[in-house]
Amino acid sequence: MRPSRAVAQSSCARWRTGSRCRAPPSTRRWKGRASPRRRCAHIIGRLAQEGRICFGPRAGKQPTFVLLDAWAPQQRSLAPDEAIAALTLRYFRSHGPATERDFAWWSGLRLAEVASGLAGVRGQLVAETIDGTTYWRGERPVTANPEPVLHLLPPFDEFLVSYKDRSAALDPRDAGLWAERDHLMSSTIVAGGRVLGSWKRALGRGGVTIAATLARPLTEAERLAFTAATARYGHFLGLPVLDTRTTLLA
Repeated sequence: MRPSRAVAQSSCARWRTGSRCRAPPSTRRWKGRASPRRRCAHIIGRLAQEGRICFGPRAGKQPTFVLLDAWAPQQRSLAPDEAIAALTLRYFRSHGPATERDFAWWSGLRLAEVASGLAGVRGQLVAETIDGTTYWRGERPVTANPEPVLHLLPPFDEFLVSYKDRSAALDPRDAGLWAERDHLMSSTIVAGGRVLGSWKRALGRGGVTIAATLARPLTEAERLAFTAATARYGHFLGLPVLDTRTTLLA
């Protein structure tokens, strides 16, 4: 049974106000064995999968949800094959170079569906074979940035979670260190397209302190880029950076 618009409106309102979310009678068939505490998350998830709600603006630290047709009224209705082709093109243009298995991992599509999507947009993508593996990307050439750029990324960032094979983002010299840690769960430090370490913040009175754990010492250029990145993060929070600390992985 598809949940109604009224259920979606009620769930959004309850989530915004922080009130307890109870499963309406019409949803009890698909609530599964969820406990009352988790039931609201299951209802919200189902409504999102049905295309009835999406994320709205945050209310402080809390997420909110809005009706999708009110938030994005100019929606296109695509046939399944068209939708897969459109998603395929968008993924490889924004995440390429990437493999078919990477796209299957990210999207949840079967490999046969990935192949079907590629067949529909193959002429709009570029394929490159490296060491026997075929990578797909958009037609725009990939260029390296001559200046050292360092980013402080959050957990589950697209830079890592978008790929089944993340070896290209990890320095082979550090692979053993990262194999012992769940880098998807960590806030990562990325420079030159590779993970250098992880970072944490500590909010205190009057500012924020950032602690970094690194796989190797930073070069002078990377140190300056790290300082610039922490300053950008402080600006994003609207807080001064009180201190930055770095330690090396054991």
